[in-house]
Amino acid sequence: MMPNILSSLLFLFVFIKAFDSFSQQEARFMITENNRIGYIDQTGKVIIQPVFINGGEFSDGLAAVRSNGKYGYIDIHGKFVIPEQYDFADAFHFGFACVYTNGNVKLIDKAGKEVVNNPNYRYIRLISPNKAIANIDKRLFQLIEINPHRKLSRYPLEEVSEFTDGTAIVSRLKKVKGGFDRETGLMDTNGRMLVDFGTYYQIKPFSNGFALVKSGYEKDDFEGFIDTKGKLVFKRKLEDQSYLYDDLNSGITVIHFRNYWNSVEKKYSPAKKQYSGYINIKGEILLNDTLKWNLKDFSDGRTFIPENGKYGLYDTQLKRIGNESYNSVNEFYNGIAVVSKKGLYSIIDTNGNFLFEPKLDEISQVDHNTKRLIYESYDYNSDDKTFYGIADLKGELLGLPVIERFDSKLFQNGLLRVIIDDKLCYINTEGVIVWKESPAISDELPALNSDYMLSGYFTALSEEDEEDLGGFGKSLNSAKQISGNFPFEANQLSVLVNGNQSDTSFAGYKGFRVYVANRTGETIRFGAQDSRLYMNVQAKDVNGEWKDIEHLPSSWCGNSYHTLKLMPNEYWPFVTPAYEGEYKTKLRIQLEYSVKGKKGTEELQTVYSNEYDGSVNPAQFWNKDHHIITGIMDPYSY
Repeated sequence: MMPNILSSLLFLFVFIKAFDSFSQQEARFMITENNRIGYIDQTGKVIIQPVFINGGEFSDGLAAVRSNGKYGYIDIHGKFVIPEQYDFADAFHFGFACVYTNGNVKLIDKAGKEVVNNPNYRYIRLISPNKAIANIDKRLFQLIEINPHRKLSRYPLEEVSEFTDGTAIVSRLKKVKGGFDRETGLMDTNGRMLVDFGTYYQIKPFSNGFALVKSGYEKDDFEGFIDTKGKLVFKRKLEDQSYLYDDLNSGITVIHFRNYWNSVEKKYSPAKKQYSGYINIKGEILLNDTLKWNLKDFSDGRTFIPENGKYGLYDTQLKRIGNESYNSVNEFYNGIAVVSKKGLYSIIDTNGNFLFEPKLDEISQVDHNTKRLIYESYDYNSDDKTFYGIADLKGELLGLPVIERFDSKLFQNGLLRVIIDDKLCYINTEGVIVWKESPAISDELPALNSDYMLSGYFTALSEEDEEDLGGFGKSLNSAKQISGNFPFEANQLSVLVNGNQSDTSFAGYKGFRVYVANRTGETIRFGAQDSRLYMNVQAKDVNGEWKDIEHLPSSWCGNSYHTLKLMPNEYWPFVTPAYEGEYKTKLRIQLEYSVKGKKGTEELQTVYSNEYDGSVNPAQFWNKDHHIITGIMDPYSY
């Protein structure tokens, strides 16, 4: 889905979809001026003036934009070809796009005609010109054909991976004694099972066209690799003494040994520590050295093997290539790899030849399409601040290293989106800035015109409760003593919003001050989640009903949940955004907490703030904002 202005300006490069593949002469690039969206061409000329409150990238020759609260689609000249009528709209792919009204998704074609309208679908993910994955429940999916609209998968699917070469790893829940068990299989874009459910206990994600599989974890089970057609290309008996790594490349993968493998006697013997080796798809151990650990995967027929704290370059016969040693290395791709020597970075080819002498502080990314690289330059006179620059693959620097951030998708249709001097810019492949955002006309903070339900942000600090498990995320927002002329209600817990004065900042936007004050004479305990109170903003919808416009995520980690305590005659201060949207309405803040009732049971209590004036957009009542999973220990999934 497309970003709102908040996401666009603060970190443009997280949510934005890829540019379209139409000719560079017709390519359009999204810009922001004075909190409005417009579009330029490859030369930096403004083709579509920045007049839209929000918008997305062009794809299939169209871009979704909104002038007020509803989305429509414009062509590359800025003409509306599908009127503004949707609460929210995704980019076109394969000639179709998802549009939303009241949280209900429909699929339309480029003429605006509805081609899929199923009220049971929550969202639709396009995977090919006439195929898609439809979410039919919170955790269930179906493979569907778009035109004619019909179901292709035989069973509801619990998980569907990204498709690789027309193949996806899928899973379903199977009812077993005492509950459910998950079965995994391999499915093509026609819904045909290439690997039936339950054939393997586990199928890892594909890499380089192969996926690691395990039949189970018992004595007679095996592990190996399958290709994208489901063919088992390598199989070995599963052992406690050793196991395969995830990647297979050049017919070789890393094997981890828990004990020493005696290749002569064909048996294991105790080892002082674990180590790594290489094994090919014939089952032959190619490297069996107890001094090696954390070996690199093969890529382009090459690998790097640790040697006395450095790395040497080797081929698939494990013959050393050249005499160079490297301090740090990256995998080969398209015949080149980033390496460092004596603290400076360069690029080598598969024969170990430097494309230029090591001279860069660091190389962040290589754009193989444009043959350009992004390098880092450390400014030691600016609190170790890092700047980025552009160079070609010969090491020639193209302009000065003045980039503060850059789009990780690198050059798209000949331009790179960057931040310079806190301003959005576009740079061409010669390092020339073709467009730079103008200084803001006004220093006044804008209101937040959003397409999303923000996730909870009211966090507070208090002394820890002795019953808490610990390990939760902490806030620095400590309580303060009530004094002066604060209009807090006596003998009550109250939530007060100062909606008449927007003199505070919420992430660069106008904000209102919020207070939670305790004047009851007793300590009040609040359930919390990583210091986040169960507190969110509500608004009246067009029917006059109070609805949430912010949501509270849930966490799978038990340590996230704990207790906050607000002492008598104390308050917590907060800031909430001043929302701006299509229609004016009333807003309020809801705070929920539990108290023990007469019978010792927990009873839910709800406190509402004073009502205040604001305006919102339709999508804010149902469209939850994006959350980027940061790793396996990220507790939030919402």
